[in-house]
Amino acid sequence: MMTESRHILTATLVAAFGLLVTTGLQAAQTDEIAPPSVPGDIKVEVGNIPFLVGHGVGTQNYVCATSTA
Repeated sequence: MMTESRHILTATLVAAFGLLVTTGLQAAQTDEIAPPSVPGDIKVEVGNIPFLVGHGVGTQNYVCATSTA
């Protein structure tokens, strides 16, 4: 039973260290975030600072259908 607990603790510490290293590297890159150019009607007000950049992959699908209402 003690060996199983030790393995769980070791795995938890390794995962925590990996998370720390990963987030530390991302935090170091946050100083270089530049907001993208966007149309004026959705532009963010002056004084706001970007803190996170998210990258998406995939498609957005839209359907145009007639309404019966």
